[in-house]
Amino acid sequence: MTWTYDPLEASNAYLNIHRLGGVVRHYYVNHYGEMLDKINQGIPSDRLLLEWYLDSTRVQSILAGNFSPDPPVEKTVLSLQNSPGGPEPAGIDLEAEEARLLLWIPANFQILKKEIPQLALGWRLEVRKVMLHYLSRGYRVEDVLRPASGRAGYVLVKGEEL
Repeated sequence: MTWTYDPLEASNAYLNIHRLGGVVRHYYVNHYGEMLDKINQGIPSDRLLLEWYLDSTRVQSILAGNFSPDPPVEKTVLSLQNSPGGPEPAGIDLEAEEARLLLWIPANFQILKKEIPQLALGWRLEVRKVMLHYLSRGYRVEDVLRPASGRAGYVLVKGEEL
């Protein structure tokens, strides 16, 4: 089963990946085209394609309540810096080759879209750049660190095992 969701919606990411056991291997740029409603105007409608393998051992274990603790990561490829104007993307690394990578996102993208749309656009473009880079190199999103302290984190894992 598959569906798409906004990569910057931290609560959806946590539910879809950590709680349901979905994985992500594909990123769609501006999937729905330009959105003209007040809150989304000027921000591309990028989406991640979530793959949910209901019969997999991983999903069955997660659905049975066997959640893994926060997984270890070896390298951060997109950092988040808290500033007076809101959480800013910082420290992109497109050279990492470690097996487990971490990509931080803001915990509440909806607030950024309403209050600081330019910062929201900046986040969209930086997350796009990092996700496209690593997904095209054989990484997949396999977990999400719980949204807390103004941020959430995608865990990208290299390899084919699902």
